[in-house]
Amino acid sequence: MPLLLFLRFPGVFTAIADVLAGYLIVRFSGAGEGNTRALVFAILASCCLYMAGMAWNDVFDFEDDKKNRAERPLPIGALTLTGGFLIAVTLTFAGLLFSMAAGMNSFLVACALICAIFLYDGVLKKVEILGPISMGACRGLNLILGMTAHGFIVILLENPILYVPPIIVTLYIAIVTCLSSLEDPLPAFGSSIDEKIKEEQVPEYPSDVETVCEEISVERTGNMRAILSEESPVVAPESNVSPISELLASIVKIFCVIAMIIVPFVALYFMPHRPVSTGIFIVTALILVTGGIRVIKNGGHIPVRRMVGLGITCLILLNAGFVASLSSPRAVALPLFDRVFHVVSPTIEEFAGIFLVILLIIPTLILRKRISIT
Repeated sequence: MPLLLFLRFPGVFTAIADVLAGYLIVRFSGAGEGNTRALVFAILASCCLYMAGMAWNDVFDFEDDKKNRAERPLPIGALTLTGGFLIAVTLTFAGLLFSMAAGMNSFLVACALICAIFLYDGVLKKVEILGPISMGACRGLNLILGMTAHGFIVILLENPILYVPPIIVTLYIAIVTCLSSLEDPLPAFGSSIDEKIKEEQVPEYPSDVETVCEEISVERTGNMRAILSEESPVVAPESNVSPISELLASIVKIFCVIAMIIVPFVALYFMPHRPVSTGIFIVTALILVTGGIRVIKNGGHIPVRRMVGLGITCLILLNAGFVASLSSPRAVALPLFDRVFHVVSPTIEEFAGIFLVILLIIPTLILRKRISIT
């Protein structure tokens, strides 16, 4: 279980949805049947690189997580830092090997994706604007990885509409990443001074060694129970947070929630209109509205964390909407009240592709109940 939490395993299915959607977008836009073998290797590469990105994130944030996210596997000691590093390296090389098997174009995109991962985890994560954009670029490149797996790359140059899904995905994940920065409690006003005073104080060592060992054991047991679910609250010490910081955090929180809800309508505006895609985008927006209401109404860090998890999960529906938008127009007559209405409907094959993407939301939701996706 700690390993699955370390790799944010529920999110793997959202990565699969990216690649599958990218492949189907190219296929349904007129490129014809692609290379199924390349698709399988591209999915494997995406899974490895997604988990590698999560692993590198925790390796780079080890010191920071000891203060703000002590329930994670590395700070709690469920996994060692060396072990986490080796897992990250192994998954990165595995992703490269699988992308090579998918084809040269997929390999080049995977190399760009790895660069984006290191750029975010190691350099830009704490940088405003650039950090969320770099994280969004990782998701956009993952969608392009699926496009390159199809094999018919010329259509990417001939059909500019195919660039819209990666751009919208990049924008959407950038917003979700911006919101995720509010998952952790805000630093207390004057907390840096308090920490400095504590460092200068001489610690008092208890005389009973067995008591110390017992306290450490109890603490680790409690933390291990806390990391099993993203809904488990992280108990933070009471602190006086600056009113200005609270106001700015509330403004950013509301802005991110509204922006997340708007993104499906942006996709609906720029993508070709199909009844199925319109329904998917509207349902996605409604789901985000329900999560956004809880965030704005209740506040706190737990609703924010749940909203971030919901936002990542809804990426699967966005991908399904993109696939439905690029389905071939086919008029179907529907007799109603002695009149015939003509609607545009996807073929059975396209319906199967759309359904397959949406189906990936089921394992994501099931695993999210036990393992945090954020």
